[in-house]
Amino acid sequence: MGTDLVVGELGAQEFFEERSTSIPHGEDGCYVSAYPTHGGWTVGTDYRGLSKLFLYRSDGVWAIGSSWYKLVKYVRSAGWPLTLTEDTVAAYLNKGKAELSAFDAHFHQIRLIPSIAHLEIRDFKPEIRYRKILEVKEYSNALSEFVNLWRSRLYTILQANDGFIQFDLSGGIDSRTVIAFALSRDSSLARAERTRVVSSRAPWAVDDLRVAEEIAGYYGFEINRAQAKTAAIHNEYEAIRGWKEDCLGVYNPVYLYGTRPAPNVVHAHGAGGGNFRPTYRSIDGVARRAQPYLSKDSFEQWRAKLVDSVDLLLGHQPGISPELLHYREFRNRFHFGHRPHRSLVFMPLESKLTDSLTDRNDQRNSRQLYFDVMESLCPGLMYMKFDLPDKSPTEENIASLTEVSLTEPRVGAVFWDSRDTLEPQGTRADAFTRWVEGAETLLSTKLIADFMPLETMEAAKGTIAAWRGSATRPKSDSPGMQGLANAYAIDFLMNGGSEV
Repeated sequence: MGTDLVVGELGAQEFFEERSTSIPHGEDGCYVSAYPTHGGWTVGTDYRGLSKLFLYRSDGVWAIGSSWYKLVKYVRSAGWPLTLTEDTVAAYLNKGKAELSAFDAHFHQIRLIPSIAHLEIRDFKPEIRYRKILEVKEYSNALSEFVNLWRSRLYTILQANDGFIQFDLSGGIDSRTVIAFALSRDSSLARAERTRVVSSRAPWAVDDLRVAEEIAGYYGFEINRAQAKTAAIHNEYEAIRGWKEDCLGVYNPVYLYGTRPAPNVVHAHGAGGGNFRPTYRSIDGVARRAQPYLSKDSFEQWRAKLVDSVDLLLGHQPGISPELLHYREFRNRFHFGHRPHRSLVFMPLESKLTDSLTDRNDQRNSRQLYFDVMESLCPGLMYMKFDLPDKSPTEENIASLTEVSLTEPRVGAVFWDSRDTLEPQGTRADAFTRWVEGAETLLSTKLIADFMPLETMEAAKGTIAAWRGSATRPKSDSPGMQGLANAYAIDFLMNGGSEV
């Protein structure tokens, strides 16, 4: 809220007591907010929908939940009806499919609430209400508000309990834009003891590391500096429970955190950059990824759901490309929405304030925001080499540059109860081993053999064999890891789920 940092339910209570106001839906962050309004309640999420709302309705009964997994478990425990939508399930379970792609959430009775909507509960009935389109402000004013607000938020984080923050830096444009906040004209945050800048040393990231080291050498900070950072408390059982609550059945890549958000351990991330640059060529192309795994009739039903979802978004956000709307609504929400449930993430590119800078009918292209932010915060950073030449600013970008002045940072308060912590138990490796062994058991069952595509099954088994042979953890989004996640999803959808 503004420059205040609010962490967790207890933090929200402290914020209310101090500021005498609830946290409304539609602000930056990752949260669900429920508060009384005239004649009922309003329930909504953050602006981007990184936290989600799922709504169950059937024959006069209803329930809402921020976790699809927990909502389905609750509905089953209540004995209410659930009817699988076979086309959606089959499309989700195909090889390499990462997340839900339509508002249908595997059952006829459950839908994902759009990020542009919230629920109003009146007379004990939930109604979906859609927000108004944000006013598009004059560009330089909108840029100044965005740059200076997020710069102030960074200062708030760094003063929180001697906070530690880690910045990613690759050869790309998203992470460079974010680290510009730590390299701003009057700041040396990238060189501070409580700041660490990391770049992948993986074989496939050679160009990323080369560019990151060039930037670090020029600005005088170290890449991948050895440092005993403030450690978040880890619990292996929390890791698997958290994965189920955040990802099972809705997002297949596998991330096992085993932590809870704390203001003194922060990850600065380039999440959100895809919200304002082309990712998909066409909506039909997105639908056809599932075509080989569906019958002709099921594919047409699935494609119609996907198109209906995009049409709903277009009806409330005209003038934005359907491909961009679909990316924001599904890929962005699920791909970047799991981490901030388990750790604090600094993500300026996910801000609601970027919409006023990118959703415009003027001559600026969708990448202009990056260069305007970098040049305002750290002049010259945008001209350093990228991993790929086409990421560099064009002559048009340079001619259209807008720079804004930096104001004195407004440091906010931190609302967080330090009692909201975990008991340490096990390691990340312990959690991963437990998770893989549980999936391996499921792969041997007739249920999984009947429902899982053969190539997905082979990829999943191959991943287990490779992991056992090298002890190297596979990539979270590899087809094999997604296949293992599918084993859990099938078991839960068809059989109620197994404990791990």
